[in-house]
Amino acid sequence: MGFFTQECAELTVIELYWLLRLVHRLHRNSLMQCKQGMQLVDHCGTFTHSGSDTFG
Repeated sequence: MGFFTQECAELTVIELYWLLRLVHRLHRNSLMQCKQGMQLVDHCGTFTHSGSDTFG
């Protein structure tokens, strides 16, 4: 995980929490909420690959 920067690592913790909230809300909200959440982590490149698998 050498591509992680210190700032990105700190953001990832917060963004992971938001992703969990977004996934929980998917049962009631539209996929747009999910896409907005993905954009938050996309700038770090954290979920560019695993994100697709996570949301199936």
